[in-house]
This record gives sequence, structure tokens and C-alpha cells, in this order.
Amino acid sequence: MVSCWVQNIVLALLLAKYRGLDAPRTAIAVVLFASFCKFLLDPSLCSMQLLSALQASTLGILVVGARLPQIILNIRRGGTGELSSTTFLLLVAGNLVRVYTS
Repeated sequence: MVSCWVQNIVLALLLAKYRGLDAPRTAIAVVLFASFCKFLLDPSLCSMQLLSALQASTLGILVVGARLPQIILNIRRGGTGELSSTTFLLLVAGNLVRVYTS
């Protein structure tokens, strides 16, 4: 978990550098992210029930959150166009497996 946390911070800093974002806002975002990670990693601050609930919520966030822009676009267009229900069901199944294994 800690290695993923460090990797995410390095990625955020690299994105900020190559996109030309200002350093103070990037530093504040990294500090906030690091603080949240510290909260999640400290058993005295974050209970196992809360951590389990947050892990379970990723399924909804990944399924709905990833498809929300496409859903809005489909509503505006009045049709699904190339949206495949098979692909969507496979996405749901993959996310269920991910939640089960974590």
C-alpha cells in the first residue's frame, strides 16, 4: 500500500511538471493526498469498517463514474450509438472480481 502511495505522489508531481502547473497548488494537492493516505493507513484513525466501506464503494465509482460522461452524451444524442451492453456487463463483472480479490 505504501509503495502505491509513493508511486501516486511521484506520478502527480510528474504530471504537474510536464503540464506546466504551478508548484504551490501542486504541493497543496500532494500534501492533501498524503494526509488522506496517512489517515487510511493508520488503524487508530481509520476503522476497518470504514476502510471496507470505502473499498466496496469503488465498484460503484468505477462503474458509474467511468460511464457517466458517456451516459450524459447518450442522453444528449438521443441514442446509444456504439455502446455495447456486452462490454458494459463485462466491465461490471471485472469490477466485481476486483472488489472480491481486494
